[in-house]
Amino acid sequence: VAVKRGHLDALDYLYKQGFACGIYDAMRHAIEGGQTSIVKWLLSNHSFEDDSMSTRIDNCAEYGHLEILKLCTKWFQANLELKCKADTMDTAATHGHLEVVKWLHANRSEGCTDRAMNWAARSGHLDVIQWLHYTCAEKCRSDTIYRAAEHGHLETVKWLYEHCS
Repeated sequence: VAVKRGHLDALDYLYKQGFACGIYDAMRHAIEGGQTSIVKWLLSNHSFEDDSMSTRIDNCAEYGHLEILKLCTKWFQANLELKCKADTMDTAATHGHLEVVKWLHANRSEGCTDRAMNWAARSGHLDVIQWLHYTCAEKCRSDTIYRAAEHGHLETVKWLYEHCS
């Protein structure tokens, strides 16, 4: 709870007393809560494995915390052989985090999959769909418009009909 709410002083005190906390859960909660100072502290005081950190990058994309994503990516590139997945951009698109999608596109080479467009349509994130359509190689699939319609996103359906049919 101290991590999620940003109580760095309490976390630091417990750490100095030898209190063991689940480091990977702590990182996930700090990312979820947008606690940049906690993420910095965790990166400075602990070591991490490649596999779990790829998941934490996905958490940054899911919650839309661009500054934490930048921080984690920089640290992981310097300290680990981090391999992100295209799922990371797909996740950001699903949750409507356009600035995260743009940053990943500009700073990572993994790109996205055609699921990014479908998942953004299902969630009604028209700005993300438009950006993906005009910027990325991934285009609308035949079922993209159905995903938007299925979830009642009329403006998205209209745009997809005009641009992807």
